[in-house]
Amino acid sequence: MPHLSPMPWIMTLILFIFMLMIFISTIWWQQTPSFPNMKLSSKQLTPRWHWN
Repeated sequence: MPHLSPMPWIMTLILFIFMLMIFISTIWWQQTPSFPNMKLSSKQLTPRWHWN
């Protein structure tokens, strides 16, 4: 194995953290209505976007 340069390692780490954040936020939104105001406003603004 050649010596890893710091750049791709950092990029991989950033990508991993980014994916993890998306995953956790998705689960969080499913579990608890964290942002009821945002959901309400989005429902009022675009009702046809809500699951239909």
